[in-house]
Amino acid sequence: MKQHNHAVVWIDHHEAKVFHFDADQMDKLVLHPEDPHVHIHHKANSIGSGHAAEDKDYLHAVVEAIGTAR
Repeated sequence: MKQHNHAVVWIDHHEAKVFHFDADQMDKLVLHPEDPHVHIHHKANSIGSGHAAEDKDYLHAVVEAIGTAR
C-alpha cells in the first residue's frame, strides 16, 4: 500500500474501514474484531453497566492502520 497523507475511518463494533488517500489515489483496508458478533449490550438484570467491554486489540489495530496519516 502506498503511503498517503490523509485517512478516513468508518468504525463500529462489526468492522472498521480505513481509507487512505491523496489527490491521485485511494486505498481501503477492512479490519474485524476478534468476535464481531458479540452483543454490545448484555441482557437485563446483569451486573455492571450493561455494556460489553471494548475489544482493545481491535481498536489498537485500527490505530496502527491509520499510521502516519495527517
